[in-house]
Amino acid sequence: MWVWAMPSPASIEGSHSHDYNEIVLNIGSDPENPADLGAEIEAYLGGEKQVTDQTSAVFIPKGVKHGPIKWTKFTRRTSRCPSCSAPATLQKLCRAA
Repeated sequence: MWVWAMPSPASIEGSHSHDYNEIVLNIGSDPENPADLGAEIEAYLGGEKQVTDQTSAVFIPKGVKHGPIKWTKFTRRTSRCPSCSAPATLQKLCRAA
């Protein structure tokens, strides 16, 4: 999903886990500097604070609690793409979109 402006609200509260592995891609949109995310995202993974302002892929093993997530800076649109390794769950998510 494209994030076109600072999300409002700027945070997703609470934490949760899944019974499948998840990969979240955070992708910047600057063709001159693709590593620059254009935002700063603060997220908790397994209770540990993670902060990124770079294009990245985050692997979240099944059963690991993650969240809350907070956007702390925003300078240009970014893409945030969650993906999972459970085919039935992926099909369900795709039908809902």
